[in-house]
Amino acid sequence: MYAKVRRHIFTKYAETEQLLVNEFIESLRSLDSRRMKEYAVALQPFGKGSGQVVTEYIHHNIPIQKFTSVDEMVVKVEKLCKKVYVQVVDIFDNAEVVMSKFIQSLLERVLQKFVDEDLGPLMASVNERERYLKRLYDLYVKMMELHGKLGKYEMSLDMAYLAKLMRVVLFHKYLSNYAEMEAQHLTAVTTRTLEVFNVRMGISRKRAAGPGGGGSAGVQGRPDETYVSMEVCTNVLHEAKESIRRASALLMDKELSVLVRELYFIVLDKLCIEHFLTALEIAQSADPKSSPTGLFCLVVGGVNSSMHLIEKLYRDTVVPCISYAPEATKCLERKRETTLKLESKIEAGIERSLTGMVGTIKNFLSSCQKKTDFKPDDMALPALTDACQKVVAYIMECRRVLDMSLDGKNLEVVLLEFGIRIQRVIYDHVQQFVISENGAMNIICDMNEYRKAVKEFSSPFLDELFGSLQALCNIFIVKPENLPQVCSEEPYVSW
Repeated sequence: MYAKVRRHIFTKYAETEQLLVNEFIESLRSLDSRRMKEYAVALQPFGKGSGQVVTEYIHHNIPIQKFTSVDEMVVKVEKLCKKVYVQVVDIFDNAEVVMSKFIQSLLERVLQKFVDEDLGPLMASVNERERYLKRLYDLYVKMMELHGKLGKYEMSLDMAYLAKLMRVVLFHKYLSNYAEMEAQHLTAVTTRTLEVFNVRMGISRKRAAGPGGGGSAGVQGRPDETYVSMEVCTNVLHEAKESIRRASALLMDKELSVLVRELYFIVLDKLCIEHFLTALEIAQSADPKSSPTGLFCLVVGGVNSSMHLIEKLYRDTVVPCISYAPEATKCLERKRETTLKLESKIEAGIERSLTGMVGTIKNFLSSCQKKTDFKPDDMALPALTDACQKVVAYIMECRRVLDMSLDGKNLEVVLLEFGIRIQRVIYDHVQQFVISENGAMNIICDMNEYRKAVKEFSSPFLDELFGSLQALCNIFIVKPENLPQVCSEEPYVSW
């Protein structure tokens, strides 16, 4: 008897619950918020029916139209959430739970669908890698902006959790291999940039067979260019900055540190090793006659200018993104290792260039200096010799090239060494000549001109060195009987 009554009660309970649900759905279709609230309140004792009307309400408000752009979607979704939020607070007593379910359903059924339809075809195409990465970044940024707006209506979840939820639901499958794709993209873009430049400049790299199947790179190219392109450098750095900008938005913590370190390594390998070292090798192997003032020095100037930009990338872009200490250490070590390779190559090349410059000065002096320059047959007015004029013009050109190529302490050290070698060459050169009283004024004019040229090196030591050489030549106009007295005075007495 009681079982029959119990079944009757359950049946009536279910009929009443379904009736209330049906009435709520009718009110929902007619957008009657007052009646929806009445039925929602009436259904609170009914567990299943209460949940069913929430599901119906959410399903009714989820948009089914397609969006033409992400901006349109963001605007419409935000407006929808605002409208639904006002209704939910008015209709349901458990508004926080309802709003949370609505936003999660919105993520899974609207936003995820939009993201998949936008990114899916691009991800599957190997030829659309750059477009895919840019689109992934743009969508992610837009969705995070939307997250900030939706947070106002998501009352049961904090903002950080909502951001994590959106990241997992919308982008998990795209972020799982993002780092690998970003590194591959930067490698491909920089390789292509260098290949185009090398073809245009006639640069080729050949592998020479070595022991154990190894080899050393042989570099070939026309010896009339510097082969360091600021355009190549800025293009590569721009691509690297774009990659790091995307990585900073899409990744966090250790993952970000690892990828940024890898991207920085690509920049160092492509620019410093493949581009700069290639240019230095070409310049170092070039015939000095093709560039008497030092092709290598011009290449060094291009390398120095580009290295300043790479250092700026490291300081302003790479370092702020690396929070994981081991990756920061790897960056420093690779940076130091790469710099040492370049410095070693530059040091050897500068030595060779200085040797070539000094050799050119010797050639000018030996080919242009006449024996009659310092022992004229007649009483002509004192004048600079042709050899001196050519040597001084060449020294000034070398000075200009070195000034463009080096800076700071490096420039100071190289100019000092260059000046010392010039003085030694001139000193040895002068000793080969017989100097008459009439020719003494010519050699004094030459020495004064050499000293004026070397003053441009801004070195007190060199000025003193050439001053001593000039003073030594002044002895040629001293009469023999006055030599003891002159040599007992300054500056000769201190020599």
